[in-house]
Amino acid sequence: MALGEPTIAQFSHMMNLSTPNAAYKINSLVKKGYVERIQSTTDKREYRLRPTQKYLDYYNISYSYLHLVMRRAENRFNADALAKLEEMLQIVSDELMPEIELPL
Repeated sequence: MALGEPTIAQFSHMMNLSTPNAAYKINSLVKKGYVERIQSTTDKREYRLRPTQKYLDYYNISYSYLHLVMRRAENRFNADALAKLEEMLQIVSDELMPEIELPL
């Protein structure tokens, strides 16, 4: 999801996998119903990957749990500790995960 609708090559680069290995993993996700391949309208050889509703439903469950954990953290830690946590997570996002280009 972080990549939008990547090609198999873009996905393999982001995951630091060989293209054949990425294709194998993508096929597994397609069989399980989490991802679908969409053929490009401009280049019929190229396919884009799109998460399915099944994946989005699973993602929403995980995201809801993340909100619960954040509420617990707000109750557990003081404002300074929360600010430091936010700073550290921002560094992880901005500097330590360069493979994921977030949309502006």
